[in-house]
Amino acid sequence: MKHFIYIMLIVTCFFTSCDNDYSSVLDQSVDERINENITAYRNTLIGSEYGWDLLNLSTKPELYGSFNFNFKFEENGILTTISDFKAKETSKYSVASIESPVLRFDTNSPFLFLTDPSVVNVSKGLGGDVEYYITEVTENEISLRGRVNGLEFKLVKSDGSSISQIESSYKTHQNIEKALNFAFTGMKLTGDDNVDLEFSINKSKRVVGFKYENASDEIINLQSRYSISGNKIVLSDEV
Repeated sequence: MKHFIYIMLIVTCFFTSCDNDYSSVLDQSVDERINENITAYRNTLIGSEYGWDLLNLSTKPELYGSFNFNFKFEENGILTTISDFKAKETSKYSVASIESPVLRFDTNSPFLFLTDPSVVNVSKGLGGDVEYYITEVTENEISLRGRVNGLEFKLVKSDGSSISQIESSYKTHQNIEKALNFAFTGMKLTGDDNVDLEFSINKSKRVVGFKYENASDEIINLQSRYSISGNKIVLSDEV
């Protein structure tokens, strides 16, 4: 009989606890629950000492090379962006609700370069968005999906080591900019037979091209997607 009473007490306590938890959720309005989530997501964003990394992002991996970013979110809505193609910049961001929680890039930043239609002469640019649904949040990762173009990626909590690497990559990008002020035609491709080589870089798409005439007087065009890693240009395709 005593055992029966103990079991009944345990079951009663369990369901009472569940009822209290369930009631506490029901006591909140939809807006209150949404605001609670938004606050939690914002706290996660600003809680990383070294910000959040977005590394090796290619909006179309089959066509374009990749970019690297570090985002530092501040409590006052200020976003500091370090990228491998622009100097450090500050802008504004917000976390809001549009059907579900959204991370919004409110003012121009290096990241919004991916939305610029003039970059690749198509209306959606490289496929980036201004607003991103927050689809999943953990302590170390934040999953995002673009509201319009559907670009998906993860922000990874930074330990700070990526920042100097991205800054070094930006210097390499600057050197590429300087080099493009000179003519690259007439370079020699070493091998059994030296040939005239024309070299080109599309910085927006992160694609490098090579053009030359072979021994049979055929024009050969080769290209590769590329990324910048520190002081190196890394080709993604064999050329």
